Amino acid sequence: MISHKGLKHLAVAAFASTAVMMTGTAIGANQGSVGATSTGDLTITAAVPQRAKISYLDDIDLTTALSSWDGVNPVSGSDDLCVWSNSGGYNVTAAGNGTSNAFELSDGTNAIPYSVQWNDVSGSDAGAQAMTSGSALASQTGASSGATCSSGASLTARVIVTLGNSDLETAASGTYAGVLTLTVAPE
Repeated sequence: MISHKGLKHLAVAAFASTAVMMTGTAIGANQGSVGATSTGDLTITAAVPQRAKISYLDDIDLTTALSSWDGVNPVSGSDDLCVWSNSGGYNVTAAGNGTSNAFELSDGTNAIPYSVQWNDVSGSDAGAQAMTSGSALASQTGASSGATCSSGASLTARVIVTLGNSDLETAASGTYAGVLTLTVAPE
């Protein structure tokens, strides 16, 4: 026969066991003991996923450059922008809005192809790499250390678009436009 005191201890043990199961107390946590003070500790974990952001993009208008086209040299324009990655590195993929994501400008009837280059630093065309629509340029390392890129003061990359001379020679006059989509992913 269990005494009244024994029943009381069994009830307390059952309640404590149920409370631990309901609250999901971590196995690695150290529980406090009864006393004037009681101290326990627990481990906190967080798995931070890789993230990236592209920002401070501006449209590229080649109209002024085309007004002084000499009929010999290609026409280029560029945009300095910011890439942030919490892993430090990233890859970038470009896609145009032409047929099969081709890099093309269109007037609704005619198309002019353009080429795209990417530079992992801003302010310079030197060292830029040619891009192929849908193919990632890997191992880019010039990412900003802050997601806001110091409010645009720390631009980290450059995209360059070029209209080839032979394509301009055969292009019908008109107003052409296209959309270039740039996608960055952390590495």
